[in-house]
Amino acid sequence: MAKLDIRQPFSIIHLGASWTTKQWKASHLAEFCTHLSKKEHLNIVLTGLEKDLEFEKEIRKQTSIPLFSLVGKTTLRELGALIEKCQSFVSPDSAPLHIAAALGKPTLALFGPTDSQRHRPPNDKILILQEKVDCGPCYKSTCSHHSCMVRLTPNRAIEAYEKLQRY
Repeated sequence: MAKLDIRQPFSIIHLGASWTTKQWKASHLAEFCTHLSKKEHLNIVLTGLEKDLEFEKEIRKQTSIPLFSLVGKTTLRELGALIEKCQSFVSPDSAPLHIAAALGKPTLALFGPTDSQRHRPPNDKILILQEKVDCGPCYKSTCSHHSCMVRLTPNRAIEAYEKLQRY
């Protein structure tokens, strides 16, 4: 497996969230990561907790690009140091989202079952994506349809990411 050269531009895609309902679909993440790698010429670093390893495998099955994984391998302090060096940070509503915002990193936040206006971290370089759905924000940790995250398309995230790069 190739090693990450942090002197080269890289984006962190954080997989973890306290609830699985906050996670974006694996297929959506794979498509988004592929775009960042091929069109934006970025290395992609996946981060998350050990419990996110199976989710990471789902993503890997759906893309052929190289993904550098630190899932389950960093402490919060190490993750913060890595975030300081990244070009951009992409995450669902999670604690590392707030770390990236506090460090002033260009951040794309993917919100689903929680209210983005209530939980938005302060940062001038943040873009929030959240689909309006009849059932949300619901604050549920389980859901039968997950429509708030399913309807959040990779194309919409790609457009937002490109806009974020102009900040």
